Amino acid sequence: MDDVLGLEHARVVIATGARWTRSLYSTLELPAGELTGPGVHTPDDIAAGVVPEGPIVVFDFDNYYMGSAVAEQLARGTDSVTYVTPADMRPPGRS
Repeated sequence: MDDVLGLEHARVVIATGARWTRSLYSTLELPAGELTGPGVHTPDDIAAGVVPEGPIVVFDFDNYYMGSAVAEQLARGTDSVTYVTPADMRPPGRS
């Protein structure tokens, strides 16, 4: 903490964690509802050990890294994983 305070910034923000949302977003990235159901999981659920039964669809609206990483992890346990994104390409480094 002394290292941070030693920088002498007027404001310091400490982020202590977050959870993945179940919110749906419009193409303008505005909240448009919530997706809930017995077969709907977030990356937090998968990290906590939830293993969905196949066939599995990973919908990646973010198109950064988490959706493709989750799809790859789930594909190690089953060959019925489909990766879906509205983006025009996959994240870099993913096949």
